[in-house]
Amino acid sequence: MYRRLEEPDFKRELQRVRADMLARAAGMLTAAGLESVRTLLELLKPTGPAAIRLGTARAILEIGLRVREVVDLETRIADLEQKFGLTEGEQ
Repeated sequence: MYRRLEEPDFKRELQRVRADMLARAAGMLTAAGLESVRTLLELLKPTGPAAIRLGTARAILEIGLRVREVVDLETRIADLEQKFGLTEGEQ
């Protein structure tokens, strides 16, 4: 197997398969994201215990901040790529 990993064609195919698997997993996580948000919002309702609501509120704030950071970074990277004339295939 280690010999095969040194073969350029095998290495490329392995990278392609891994990238495909990651893309599928990312798609599944994205699809589950909406249901996760609904669950968090359900836990925020005043009928639940205060400790659960507090933990949920903290989780929502933390996740929201992380999402914002990622979106900001993606925007900045896209701006830099455009400024320097880079496309995804050239990186």
